[in-house]
Amino acid sequence: MKTLSGKKMRSKVIFMCAFLALSSLCFPQERTRQTIDWNYKLRLESEHFKLYTSSPESFARTILELAENIYENFSTEFKDTGMEIPEGIKIYLFEEKKEYKDYMISKGMVTRDGSATLPHYSSYSGAACFFRLGQSKEFLYQSVAHEVTHSLSISLFKSLYGGGVWAIEGIAYYMQMSMDWKKRKIVLGEIHQTKNSQVVNIVKAMLRLKEIMPLKKLMSMGDSLLKDPTVHIQAFSLFHFLQEAENGKYKAGLHHYLAEICAGRSGGMEAFEKSIGRISELEPEYLEHVRKLKPKRNLRIR
Repeated sequence: MKTLSGKKMRSKVIFMCAFLALSSLCFPQERTRQTIDWNYKLRLESEHFKLYTSSPESFARTILELAENIYENFSTEFKDTGMEIPEGIKIYLFEEKKEYKDYMISKGMVTRDGSATLPHYSSYSGAACFFRLGQSKEFLYQSVAHEVTHSLSISLFKSLYGGGVWAIEGIAYYMQMSMDWKKRKIVLGEIHQTKNSQVVNIVKAMLRLKEIMPLKKLMSMGDSLLKDPTVHIQAFSLFHFLQEAENGKYKAGLHHYLAEICAGRSGGMEAFEKSIGRISELEPEYLEHVRKLKPKRNLRIR
């Protein structure tokens, strides 16, 4: 088995992270309702979602069923955090990439890196947005889990003003990687990698290259650091550790911490340590957790 040099390993990490930057958030000055003004062909509704699409109905219903499975798992697992889940959550499912891109550009909803072709959740439109053709179903299913989770955890956006920004992406990636793309359902705590979501490989490479961010820095980071996809990956690994540590050691504390953010209180380092524990004490456990991470399913990049 070949061993990559530090430089080559770093290049591979950056390359893989480029695939993983699938989520971007558009934050307006204030949230408003936006009229549905694109040429969708079909509108479908379920108990908690309204889906607008130009894709075939059979596939659209698959996405709607997927969204309901995400809702059920999320609302059950995080009901003790006080998250205010909106009603009638919107999903925009475009059939073609060009159609999606043209719409995004026309609405000025380009993502943080200037792209208009990445699946994303916009707090302006209040919709999770995707396109079907041109990407694997595995990647699309996990994108749905990620962006729908942003829709469900809108209360965590309060961290943009009071600390705890890492939790926005941490919880979204946790749900994304729990998506068993083969069975099309959430299995909380499991990690299901695709060719475009090699999170375990990336975070372990970051550990070997000594590029894991100290947790104090992760706790104090602002919105601007969310542009770095490696931060997303570390946020996932920390969230997974706190949620899945042996015997639920940190789970209750994590949920209390999320509840504090949802209530509009600070999510900074002091709040983190008060709810969960001293960072200096849990950081070695976290790093050991990273070393032991293993995917349940894995479609490797060739």
